[in-house]
Amino acid sequence: MPKVQVVLSEQGDVLGTLVVEGAASGDGAPDRFGILERAGQRVIEVELGDDLAGLAPEALHAEIKANHVS
Repeated sequence: MPKVQVVLSEQGDVLGTLVVEGAASGDGAPDRFGILERAGQRVIEVELGDDLAGLAPEALHAEIKANHVS
């Protein structure tokens, strides 16, 4: 199950995602990375099932909003 950082708008809409496990490797890759929110936004971290990896962005965002945003 990949861990994903999700940036949300003030209304709880998903603006973007970033896979945080195993995404950076090789020479010169950063040790740490993540999403920074702007004023009025927030970032959450969720674990998603492997079955969601192939979803189109719109479908993935809808799934995250429905099941992980409170």
